[in-house]
Amino acid sequence: MPLAERCLWCGGPLASGRTISELMFVEDELCGKCRSLLTPISSHVILEDLVVQGLYVYDEAFMKMLVQYKECMDEALQAIFLKPWQDSLRRRYRRATLIPMPSSRTKREKRGFDTIPQLFSGLRLPIVPLLEKTDDFEQQGNAKQRQRAADHIRLIPGVSIPSGPLVLIDDVLTTGSTLRAAQVLLPQTREALVLAVNQRFLPSDSSRAFPSFFKKARNKAKEKI
Repeated sequence: MPLAERCLWCGGPLASGRTISELMFVEDELCGKCRSLLTPISSHVILEDLVVQGLYVYDEAFMKMLVQYKECMDEALQAIFLKPWQDSLRRRYRRATLIPMPSSRTKREKRGFDTIPQLFSGLRLPIVPLLEKTDDFEQQGNAKQRQRAADHIRLIPGVSIPSGPLVLIDDVLTTGSTLRAAQVLLPQTREALVLAVNQRFLPSDSSRAFPSFFKKARNKAKEKI
């Protein structure tokens, strides 16, 4: 079986567990079984005046896939998170410039690539790094440590800020401290897009429900059958 027909996570047949409409109209690089391991969400998070749209619940399955991509340098996985959402997200943010949250220089050099821009590159929207870490302070540990990490980012000196809407992008909304710190530096920003959201931000009925813009795409696909 050609590599393109195999799931990038389990290595099994890509068609396994997928409906006819999904096979015909929804591009994906995960089989249906592996896609079902990820929990899509329908709600967004409000951080003061910043609206954060998440795609998945940050749970064990998501964490394993993200760690495999980021810490094991498995670049082939970069498309699996956004693939089914790409067309809808591209339309939704078509006028925006995406601003990635910065990673430390040490991490970038170790991995050989910058994770956040690559994760969102499939949207084919402008991605402009405007922020950098002032040192190699790592964002990890408890909430207080993560809050301290947010104090270690700044605008890149001499950078030109694009006109038009700016959307902050990150892999996971854990405490919100980094996104809020970024918005302070870029006060014109009103929206953020993240791959996954910590469950403490989510209402109990938010999981296993597709966001409305993705649900419409799925329904449209079924109507064509």
